[in-house]
Amino acid sequence: MVLMGWDKNGGAADFYKNELEEIKYALKNMGYRMVLEKASYPTAVSKGRKLSVSTDWVNMAFGVLPDGYTLQVAAYGADGKRVAAGVSAAVSPAAFSQNGGDTVTSITEVDTSALAKGTYSLRYAILDTRGQPILLPHQGRAGDGYYRLGNFTVQ
Repeated sequence: MVLMGWDKNGGAADFYKNELEEIKYALKNMGYRMVLEKASYPTAVSKGRKLSVSTDWVNMAFGVLPDGYTLQVAAYGADGKRVAAGVSAAVSPAAFSQNGGDTVTSITEVDTSALAKGTYSLRYAILDTRGQPILLPHQGRAGDGYYRLGNFTVQ
């Protein structure tokens, strides 16, 4: 196989025609494909306690995330507004993508001290260096770019 598109005989057109499956494979696996395999957290927390959210991640492609990206888990009120958030301090999302397909676990704590008793929804996002959520291959993306995780109650 030659460098994609550099074929001495028929040029790029013949290469693309003859190597279509390899091209599809390369396009499918370029970049990163961060997949949240599992998330766990308590469904209830006492007011003032931190909500600990454990997430297991795997990169299903070849690329890596740059340093400086962060994993954020946020709580949202019934009106859909963000009311609390926590950033994973122990594991950078860059580590998720550099682990060769192995699962990496991250713990994120959300401070609930400012929350009234009630039910809140949880969402998560990997934020780029500008603080903007990146696109992930997950279902449930909300309008703010965060992905729905579930609900919890402050007691």
